[in-house]
Order: sequence, then C-alpha cells, then structure tokens
Amino acid sequence: MWRILFLIFVLFSSIAFAHIPDTPLATKFDEAEITDSGKLKSKTNRYFSKLSEGTTALGLILFYGKSREIKIGQNEIIKMIRSKHFDRSRIKFVNGGYSKKSFSEFWIVPPGATQPEPEQETVKMDVFEKGSNQKIKLKLDDFLIEVLFNPRQQGFVLSRGNSKEVAEREHYIRKYLLKRKIDLSKIKFLKDVNDKQLITEFWLKFAKPNRTHQSNLKL
Repeated sequence: MWRILFLIFVLFSSIAFAHIPDTPLATKFDEAEITDSGKLKSKTNRYFSKLSEGTTALGLILFYGKSREIKIGQNEIIKMIRSKHFDRSRIKFVNGGYSKKSFSEFWIVPPGATQPEPEQETVKMDVFEKGSNQKIKLKLDDFLIEVLFNPRQQGFVLSRGNSKEVAEREHYIRKYLLKRKIDLSKIKFLKDVNDKQLITEFWLKFAKPNRTHQSNLKL
C-alpha cells in the first residue's frame, strides 16, 4: 500500500515540476532622439549589427514625436537599410503617437514573443488663449496634421470659459474644419463651462489595440 502511494507521489511530482519552456520576450536594445542625426545613425548601426547576429528575430522600431520629425527619422533609417543591404522584411516601423520629444526605441523581438506596443495614451499638444483668427487657424492646422498622421489617434478640442464664448469658439472651429473638408469623426469637442477666461486646449488620445475611442477625455 505504502509503495503504491509512494509511486503515485513520485508521478505527480514529476508532472508538477516538469520543465515548461520559457516564453521568449521582446527586449529594448536602445533608444535615440530623432533630431540628433549623428546619434540616430550610430545607434541604428549597432542595432543592425545586433540583429545580424541571428536570422530569425524581428527588429521593431517605435517612433514617438511630431509627425514631421517621425517621417525624417523613418526616411533616415530606410536609407541606411538600403545602403547596408539589410533585409527590409526584418524591420517593422510602429508609430507611437505624438510626443513633445521626438525619439525612437529599438526593439528585438524573437519568434513567439509579443511585440511591444506604444505606452502613451493622452497628450496635451497645444493651448490657444487669445489672439487673431489667423493664429488659431495655424494652431488648428498643426493639430490636424498630427491627428490625421496616425490612424490610431483621436483629437479632442476642449474649450473652457463662459457658455457664450465656448459656444462661439466651438462654432468657429467646426466651421473651419468643415471648410477644410476634415472628417469630424476624428475630432471630439468638449467643454468646461466656468467664469474664467476663454481658452481652448488641443489633446491627442492614442488608442491601443482592441480599444475603441471614447468620447470622454480623462484629464
């Protein structure tokens, strides 16, 4: 009897402590400011060298920043891929959304590992207090460039002030956007009615995978 119980104990112990293969993880190799061309090139070179040590890992580069600077960084790296005859299929670009500081993260993703996703979600891009109609148009144009550059970004226009001024500001902005033939589903209008001076804030909300944009913005 004791022998049978001992054998059962050994059997279950071997099952419980059986080796379970570790799930591979993506690792961040480095990061670089996009606006520093020299460092960007240097770190990209080291990144390519590391990827060349194997043949199966994917190189994933996350870009954060202003749309214009992200494009410059991507084009710079594409030129390096071509000049070094690196396998383009092993490099994936991911737009991480707007950020005041433009930078890139270099990730190495082995087979079976989950690919990293951008971490940020909500950023206040700009504020308009008072000035000419031309000034707010310029700010709106900059805002629209960022909203439309990344399909996973939702724009929010938040106006604070008394009800009359807030309504007038929102009407003016809507009219301008319609004149520009902008898809208003990409922009949500919010208001914070109070007795303070009228200001309008421009926010960007980054939607992570499998999440839908919410009409409310938690500030």
